[in-house]
Amino acid sequence: MSKPSARAALPVDPKNVIWNPPPERLRELTEAMPNTRITRYGNTNTQTRVDARSKLSTYVVSDKSEQHDSQTISRDEYDRVPPAKRLYPQLRDDRRRRVYRQRS
Repeated sequence: MSKPSARAALPVDPKNVIWNPPPERLRELTEAMPNTRITRYGNTNTQTRVDARSKLSTYVVSDKSEQHDSQTISRDEYDRVPPAKRLYPQLRDDRRRRVYRQRS
């Protein structure tokens, strides 16, 4: 049986693909990830992030809610949201980029 083309299924063009690594190599790769920690039982716990925003926590700012199929809030309501809360996604992403650069 031939192995399927891993590159064909990926949305990126990786430098290399490790196909079906043995458990020891998989553990080594996992432990090298910055978002992995070792539990008190010796297992790995890798914290991931959601790449797509949840539809339930995403709002469109518009005074014409009938024109949108997503949740909307009015401009007045948006203006009442504290600036820190509005900027949180941007600040979080900026912080991640700085941390990633420091680790590289």
